[in-house]
Amino acid sequence: MRRAIPALIALILSVVVHAEDQIPAAKETTQVVENFRLIDHEGKAHELYRQTDAKAVLLYIQGNGCPIVRQSFPGIKALRDAYAPKGVRFLMINGNYHDDRKSVKEEAEEFGVDIPILIDNAQIVVRMLGCERTAEAILVNPKTWEIAYRGAIDDRFDYGIQRARVDNEWLKDALDAYLAGEEIEVKRSETKGCKINFIDPPEEEVSYEQVAPIIQGKCVKCHRAGDVGPFAYDSYRKAKGWSEMMREVILADRMPPWGADPEVGHFRNDGSLTPDEKKLLVAWAEAGAPRTDENADYLAAHKEVRDSEWLLGEPDLELAMAEAFEVPAEGAIEYQLFDIPTGLKEDTWIRGFEVHPGNARVVHHALVFIQYPEDRKAEEPRVSGGAGGFFGAFVPGARAAFYPEKTAKFIPAGASFLLQVHYVATGKVESDTTRLGLHYYDGMPQQRIITDAAYSANFEIPPNDPEYVVRAEEDYSMPMVLHAVAPHMHYRGKHFAYAAHFPDGHVEQLASIPAYNFDWQFAYTFEEPVLLPPGTRIVCEGAFDNSPANPYNPDPEATVIFGDQTWEEMFIGYVWLSAPVKQFERMAERRKAYHERRARKRAENPPQIETTGPPLTPESLVGTLWREDQFKFRFLADGEFLVNESIKGTYRIEDGSHVIIDVVGQHFELDMIGSGLFFDGEHPIERLE
Repeated sequence: MRRAIPALIALILSVVVHAEDQIPAAKETTQVVENFRLIDHEGKAHELYRQTDAKAVLLYIQGNGCPIVRQSFPGIKALRDAYAPKGVRFLMINGNYHDDRKSVKEEAEEFGVDIPILIDNAQIVVRMLGCERTAEAILVNPKTWEIAYRGAIDDRFDYGIQRARVDNEWLKDALDAYLAGEEIEVKRSETKGCKINFIDPPEEEVSYEQVAPIIQGKCVKCHRAGDVGPFAYDSYRKAKGWSEMMREVILADRMPPWGADPEVGHFRNDGSLTPDEKKLLVAWAEAGAPRTDENADYLAAHKEVRDSEWLLGEPDLELAMAEAFEVPAEGAIEYQLFDIPTGLKEDTWIRGFEVHPGNARVVHHALVFIQYPEDRKAEEPRVSGGAGGFFGAFVPGARAAFYPEKTAKFIPAGASFLLQVHYVATGKVESDTTRLGLHYYDGMPQQRIITDAAYSANFEIPPNDPEYVVRAEEDYSMPMVLHAVAPHMHYRGKHFAYAAHFPDGHVEQLASIPAYNFDWQFAYTFEEPVLLPPGTRIVCEGAFDNSPANPYNPDPEATVIFGDQTWEEMFIGYVWLSAPVKQFERMAERRKAYHERRARKRAENPPQIETTGPPLTPESLVGTLWREDQFKFRFLADGEFLVNESIKGTYRIEDGSHVIIDVVGQHFELDMIGSGLFFDGEHPIERLE
């Protein structure tokens, strides 16, 4: 028996040695983290690849109710306080299927957590990161996006145990070594946390047949022949070929292009993916885009065949630019204005409006303004060159719309449209003839709908500022119904939110766009219109990112002001409002009566204004700079006029004292009295230069 024991040991050792000979040594690999974007528990968006201004990014996997996570909060906050000043960005991620934003926010408030907790309710980010448990720390290098360390914060916590003494501070040691440019001694440690319960579709169900209806419903509206998508999802072959790209853009939350926070407002035109749809599409891509039926092709069978090139169908009235515009091959192109008469002989109501670019490659966006005949100018909406509203538009994501039921837009007899087009060069000379399509309303509508706006042009964004906040508001003295909202900024736009401040003091959050994207601009249409009693204020608040971390930033070193061009900025909160037709008629009558009274008063009693300094003359006006409210006006030679140093217009002087100004379809007059300029002959404009 004694001889048998050594023999048994020898046999075991030989098996172990033989097994080691058969198993190759494990190679240490460094994971590169793919880009992702998630919304945190406060409703703010965070994109990993926009953290390039940080020296390191620390991701910590949080989960509600996990004892180890809760016990680690003081430690992770202490590390944040110590290392954030050294350039380390701290973010938490909640990947629990059963946790939602409300419960995560409650947990954060209870435990005093002031680190952003990103909500990954589709579980696609924690899966991509390879997470299995909460309480895991992942240190990421933003230069390469490689993981430098992952594992526990330290060895204080185990299941049911909290040690009094910490022997290994793995995360702190990793941070110190990383920031010092030294080799991290322990790059991985065991994570002690709660298991993440992954809710996965059964493997056999992840098939083309399962995901094709999602692609058809959420992607094909842009990815079809002749539309804005660069390719068409019209077959299994196309879907499989683009499946890896589909996974990437879903992780980064770039597609489908829908910006509204799902927790704020409900919109009937919501084009976003649900968490379950995201999960299914990503799982299908990761499985190799399989199909179960080789003889059936859902996308090919459901390929859309349109009867008309117009999205709304053939219009009742088609209007067009008088002649094609030649777009140069290169360079920045100033906004172009085209006058398009309607030819309408009587007042007309329309239920739908479409802007149809003749060449979608060169038309970035277009605004349409209505111009009333001279005898009805007092009724014309004041749109401030588009900052205060418009009649119709083509923007990336929207070019056509039927208005809500029982509402219509008004066109007076003899009116014309002013088409303002922003063209972009493509590298070769091209041409465009944009058209307008009008759909008549049958009879008299109950409500007239308008596109109005709250805006601010009074800002100067400093260089390298990552969060320059701007606010704008508009109040409404008569009862209105709010149907939709649409924010407008340029490439430095970061986030934008709408709120209604009611006269009783109640505030309602209407919409939030946590990650604004200039390339896609939507009118977010409410499922249920919002009633605005008299005295309601619409308040818009947002921010610009003028830092180098913004990958779309034209120039982080620039001081940015309001302007038309995309390297300048705008802050406009468009709103679609309706009210009874009679209400608008009474408002127009009051406005007309007001202007008539003012004209009589000025004729009967010319204002007596004392000014100092030499009197203005047409020659001395050239080169001067003036300010009225949010706008600065500069008068140039040869009748040229600039608003905020960028928006061009023209002016002329009549009778030696009246300055007639035309800018982006707007016409107004100033009076030269002594050394000053005045509105209505009595309201002074501030002279700056």
